[in-house]
Amino acid sequence: SERRRLAEQLGFYDRMMSLLDRAGVRKPDHLTPLEFSQTLTFLPSESYDSIVRMTQIFYRVRFGRTELSDGKRRRLERLAERLDMSRSDLR
Repeated sequence: SERRRLAEQLGFYDRMMSLLDRAGVRKPDHLTPLEFSQTLTFLPSESYDSIVRMTQIFYRVRFGRTELSDGKRRRLERLAERLDMSRSDLR
């Protein structure tokens, strides 16, 4: 089903948002994901760049019906892991 496909394809984005939430950085309901990512300029540049990149990919998968290859999903997981390791920078 489409929901299952999206859940599998967009797991990296859910993980990113969970990491931000745990660091106390929450997306206000009135902002789109892209608008939210653009408000995070207070973060270290590497974290900010990673979040913006993952948000752009989120849009391509969610609304552009792009399918991520296994390799691309692995790269996104590594990107999320690097973000996780720098979680102390998110506070």
